[in-house]
Amino acid sequence: FDGPGLSKLKRPALNIVVVLDISGSMTMPFQDGKKSKLNVAKESILALTEQLRSDDYFAMVVFDHNTNVLFPLTEWEEVDSSAFATSIRKLKSGGGTVLAGGLEKGYQILRDAPEGENRYSRICILTDMEAQESADEREFMVKVKEFTNNSIYTTIVGIGMDLTRDTVVESSKTPGCNYCNVRSDENFRHLMENEFAYLVTPIAFNVSVQLDAVGSWKAVQGYGSPEISEVPLQDIRFSTIFPSSIDDNSTGLRGGCYVFKIEKKNKEHNDSVAVKVSWEDSRGILHFIEDTISFEGNVYSSQDCTVQPNTLGLRKAVLLIRYTDFVKQFIENVNHYITNSSMSTKKRKTNTNTTESSLLPPNLKSLQDFTEFFHKEKNILADNSLLSELEVLGTIKTHCESLD
Repeated sequence: FDGPGLSKLKRPALNIVVVLDISGSMTMPFQDGKKSKLNVAKESILALTEQLRSDDYFAMVVFDHNTNVLFPLTEWEEVDSSAFATSIRKLKSGGGTVLAGGLEKGYQILRDAPEGENRYSRICILTDMEAQESADEREFMVKVKEFTNNSIYTTIVGIGMDLTRDTVVESSKTPGCNYCNVRSDENFRHLMENEFAYLVTPIAFNVSVQLDAVGSWKAVQGYGSPEISEVPLQDIRFSTIFPSSIDDNSTGLRGGCYVFKIEKKNKEHNDSVAVKVSWEDSRGILHFIEDTISFEGNVYSSQDCTVQPNTLGLRKAVLLIRYTDFVKQFIENVNHYITNSSMSTKKRKTNTNTTESSLLPPNLKSLQDFTEFFHKEKNILADNSLLSELEVLGTIKTHCESLD
């Protein structure tokens, strides 16, 4: 990840249109129940504007079933920020949701924006994605892709809920575009105050990572993006890479990375793996780099309690991968047990003459073992941000203990 790069070198100048969903569903509260999604979004937009430079151009569009330009494209140094804040806070929600209309209006504004070698154009749409029609969401994603042909990129911020898998996958595959979910006031403000520059600055396009096909290793699984999670991995490709900030404080290490699981093709050899990477920068210039990675003496084990500062980020990433894989499989097993137990009960009540296969209850021992392992890793990493995952494991344990 980029680390302090953008904070030192500064991001490029920006033409940005914020497109805000003010439909009726935005009156609903966040999960904490304290503030509505719209009120949190309004305060977060004001936090976003605090990150703008004097040479940035800014506009704002609001939409429900209609679309209106709240603020025309203006160089930020010419904006009366106090008057703008007043107009934002007056916004009320109501009406239906037409996603594609809001996005189209943002595109129309940016077509006439100033151009420059070191200047990006981006639509940042904030919505709970409660589209009235599924066709509207499909049209929305078609437009997101279409606009990239004119170097106008989109950031989708899902407010208060997860984006659909189709939206996540398609936006991650679209050059220059990205997405994120926010579920709390604190999460939203942190995103705008601390990660805005990273969110709007793609640093590489059409990235290709090739492993030496004649070597002893092959990539079998990728983590960190839908683009690499379910595809053949001999030639790994990303449409876009964004930098990621380093947040290394008392709450724990936070940053972005891609992780690849590789396996030996030939167990008799333990040679190095050759990696070739190519990418285009924002000007379309192609770059190449090659390296050889040796695994001798560079491997850490989850049994190792020694903290190695240069592997902390990787160790946390691997831990979260193991957590996700374990929880997904465990919940699938629990659901299978509940479903089949219910079917067996119905058969007994109706005296159905059917041979029942033995049903194994959830393996609480494996859950306890993994929870202890996760807790140990959290302590080694000294990372309190992992407490939320431990809470989930505790909730699963409580649920399983309540099963008959």
